[in-house]
Amino acid sequence: MGENKMIKKFFPYDSTLFEFEKADLWIDAVEYAYDYWKNQKTEISTVLAIFECWYILVEHRVILKTPLTDETWYYIREIARNIVDATQDDIKEGWLYNCFVGYMMLLFPEVFCEFDSQYTCIEKNGKDMIKRAHNLEPDNLISKLFYLGAAKSYEEYKEYRVSTSKDISLSFPSSMAIDEYFSDILKQLTGIPHAPTLPHPPAHPNITRKTTPMPTTLKRILYILLLLVAAVILTSAFALIITEICYNARLPFAVSKAISLVINIPITATLFIGTSAVILTKKPLAVRIMRTFKQTIKQNLLVLLIAFVTAAGIGFGSSFLLTIPAKIIEYTCDIALFALAFWVTRKTTLTSKEDEQC
Repeated sequence: MGENKMIKKFFPYDSTLFEFEKADLWIDAVEYAYDYWKNQKTEISTVLAIFECWYILVEHRVILKTPLTDETWYYIREIARNIVDATQDDIKEGWLYNCFVGYMMLLFPEVFCEFDSQYTCIEKNGKDMIKRAHNLEPDNLISKLFYLGAAKSYEEYKEYRVSTSKDISLSFPSSMAIDEYFSDILKQLTGIPHAPTLPHPPAHPNITRKTTPMPTTLKRILYILLLLVAAVILTSAFALIITEICYNARLPFAVSKAISLVINIPITATLFIGTSAVILTKKPLAVRIMRTFKQTIKQNLLVLLIAFVTAAGIGFGSSFLLTIPAKIIEYTCDIALFALAFWVTRKTTLTSKEDEQC
């Protein structure tokens, strides 16, 4: 048969990883695969590390005595997303990556979503990746099975699966989770299980759909209060330092005040947008916060620049007033700037290109 030359063992046996899986130490298995990937970023190690994350996120209610907490679920999901984001383009063009990661994206897109609105887009990406894998190696029996299953060509899938059952076993011979999972899946007669039109495999029930929760109203208020306190402390501290330096240099009051305000613009902007990113990215993970922060600056630079420079100008003018009116104007500007920063950051998380295009 022409396809026999393509039959091979895809994933090399790893005794350490298998021992973790066998002992039900799945978090250790994820971290081991992740560390291995960081040291050897090959196509196989990439697929294996993503699978370990995906498998426990999908199956944790079945394979763990105690299901994952939300915190651990998001921690593992972030590892999976980090691997996908950091994977080099040459690996992303490989058939193995497209075939297996495409399947994972098609079946459970939520594992790879940062925003809930990405679900459909990632699901489509998964289907396109499976098609790409088949185009790369049309004679490969595994990519053909995935392709027929994803395309819902059930009769053709059935016929082909029956004729290649032995070959599937040869391709996934070990007792590692990845081999057992895909061997079981590909031997089914129903094609790739695909919610909502197809049932999930018997041993692989639906996972609870994870929607990223927003902080409570009380937490939001606390965040804002902490932000304003931090803003007052930081800006006041820098203002005192700059004023002292300018005084020793014998600069006029207006000049020293102008210098202080100019220096405080990037500090205040960073503080306001950074805190907004922490609130709006739901789970305060550093990678996601930095991504949101950068996108907010990039997409709203002109608006933010005008707003903060205007506020600095108002602050400069108010410095010639009495102390109490000056402080009222200063704090009002801070509140208005935070509201603006929060609004543009929220707009960025909902309508950014990454959100729309996965």
